[in-house]
Amino acid sequence: MPAEIVELIAGHLGLSDLRSLRFACRDVNAKVTASSRFEGFCVHKNVELRKSNVEELGARLCEPGVQKYLEHLTITGVLIVTKGLERIIREKTKPANLEDPCGMRRDMIGNRSNPQRVAASQSEVIDAESQLSDFKRQIHTVDIERTAGHDSSALADLFQIIKTHCKAAGLKSLTLDLVVRREQTTFLSPAVGAPFRQVWETAQHVLSVSLQAWHRSAIRIERLDVFSETEACGVQACTFAALQNQIDFKNLYGLRALSLSISNRMLPLSASEQIRDADTDEERPDERPSIMRENGHPYANAQQTHVALREERMRLLNDPDNITGLADWLRRTTSLEELFIRNYWVLNSFDTSAPALAGRKALVGYLAESVPLPNLRNLILRSADIEIGALLTLLRNSPRLKSLAMREVTLTASNGQSWRTVFAHITSHGAELTHVYFDNLFEETEQQHSYVTCFTPGTEPGYSISSGEDGSARLRRLGLVQWDFCRPSANGWNAFELHRREDVLRGIEYQLNPQYIVGSVQNSMWMEQRRRNHGPLG
Repeated sequence: MPAEIVELIAGHLGLSDLRSLRFACRDVNAKVTASSRFEGFCVHKNVELRKSNVEELGARLCEPGVQKYLEHLTITGVLIVTKGLERIIREKTKPANLEDPCGMRRDMIGNRSNPQRVAASQSEVIDAESQLSDFKRQIHTVDIERTAGHDSSALADLFQIIKTHCKAAGLKSLTLDLVVRREQTTFLSPAVGAPFRQVWETAQHVLSVSLQAWHRSAIRIERLDVFSETEACGVQACTFAALQNQIDFKNLYGLRALSLSISNRMLPLSASEQIRDADTDEERPDERPSIMRENGHPYANAQQTHVALREERMRLLNDPDNITGLADWLRRTTSLEELFIRNYWVLNSFDTSAPALAGRKALVGYLAESVPLPNLRNLILRSADIEIGALLTLLRNSPRLKSLAMREVTLTASNGQSWRTVFAHITSHGAELTHVYFDNLFEETEQQHSYVTCFTPGTEPGYSISSGEDGSARLRRLGLVQWDFCRPSANGWNAFELHRREDVLRGIEYQLNPQYIVGSVQNSMWMEQRRRNHGPLG
């Protein structure tokens, strides 16, 4: 058949069918391999961070006809949690919903889903025993590989193979991801599948191994994504400082886009927090009273706990590596054109709220003052608390900035300056912005903490010239006329977006609203959005 006919047929087939079709004959094999459809399946590969998986992908890339197409690689760390299988064996029950076995997801008003359990049959118990045995073997193998550094060596060899055999002689993008396995058939998000402590430790290992392998292979990588879209997952800023003491990242000069999720946190210290940080399946309900009797009342040692938390708070805030680690690392990315920073914070107790706020302000502020980004064209800040002076410095240090997005950003207004000062700079002729996007902006003063509703001059709050639907009409259509104290924009509940340069130059106005009323529709939707973005709160 003519090559055009073969390519037309191949355009309707999936990857497994294409593999089978290639066995028809050598001529068909050559035509299918050369088709754009088959090439598309080979552009992006996902590999688990295990020695055997990485070596298998490296061997496949060495085969002729396939290796030249790879451009995007995702390295996935797998966290295996055995507590769920142990509970099935112990109690002869299983989760009713394998997608949310611990009941970590929440509804629109913040209530956790009920982790219902049903009786497990004898065959299911036997299967759980088999899975548990297999998981323990995998955990033992992974521990040996990590201790000996085999996973890092295998990944460095894979990067070298890509550098040697692939058409691009490098990677257009490298993405770091993380999934949780509580049984063999379902992969879960870290937000619903495992305690925070285990997620953080696994994420830090995946980052360390990947950067070490990158350094050893000296491969060219244009875009790096570090858990930016992975729920409840982030690495500490001080991790970059620790890595810099081991690695000289000279190859970062070719990095053009960076997306990362940064997490500043203190580990829980009190007994009640340790119980909350534990896996849901670790304890049976009838065991909790005995645990409380052994440990005493959870607030019996409250004074000692608060003293320890204060000491840890001061150590964290005064640790320069926790603030400067990321900044020192970013100084090496002189060619950076896109930057997405997601500042992820977990409050383990109410007593940590003060250092949480101060730590986030210190991190973003230090980046603004110490990391000039002259080639930056696209900036996204998500979940950040920032001083107005630091934000203005960050914008002025990026003269080529074309696109700016801020999501869940709280601005600390001072010295008579506010969001109005920032919007005046964004919409001035000196700036070159052609696209702006705001979602959940807040303004904080000594007197109040207010929600910001943006709108275009000449229109009413809740209206955006980018969409054409009036805010009042949208509210009436949604049946939410009574909630007019906090009007959403036409682009979404809390979104305001301008797509063209002439729209940006028209200016941006805003009005301040009281914080969402607890129990209102807006408050519920805002809290649900934060949970989807960052996982469970507190």
